Amino acid sequence: MAAQGELSRLMRRFRALKSESMTKTFTRGVDKLLAYGYAPLAKRQAGGRSFSFLGQRYPYFIHPYNSTWRNERVVEVALALRFLEQIGSRSLLELGNVLSYYSNVPHPVIDRYEDSPGVANVDFVDCPIERRYECFLSISTFEPSHPSESRL
Repeated sequence: MAAQGELSRLMRRFRALKSESMTKTFTRGVDKLLAYGYAPLAKRQAGGRSFSFLGQRYPYFIHPYNSTWRNERVVEVALALRFLEQIGSRSLLELGNVLSYYSNVPHPVIDRYEDSPGVANVDFVDCPIERRYECFLSISTFEPSHPSESRL
């Protein structure tokens, strides 16, 4: 009798978790749909607005992927794209696949976890660099995974 009660409790919990998972999936889908629909409005609202960094002005970077207007990408990608303009044809290696989501990237990219075409799946520490690069670019890649690891 106790085993049947326990089984019944576990089945109720399983159904609740399954429902919760479906709700999260649905919510993420709706959020993505809203983000892509809202992006043109966000771009219009940010039109002409900019920020200053080291004495230079940069327009905010608005893109539907990852709703950049709602997070740090609005500034990070703007800075990175200007950096790419400034270095011109110099050889560059991107550590962590970020820019390919926002623009065409002609440079090589390494990312340990990213499963995307043209991205080498190696840790930058173990990467056998076969050529010299003049520049490296990394956006939000070198971050501690736990607050206790942040000891600068």
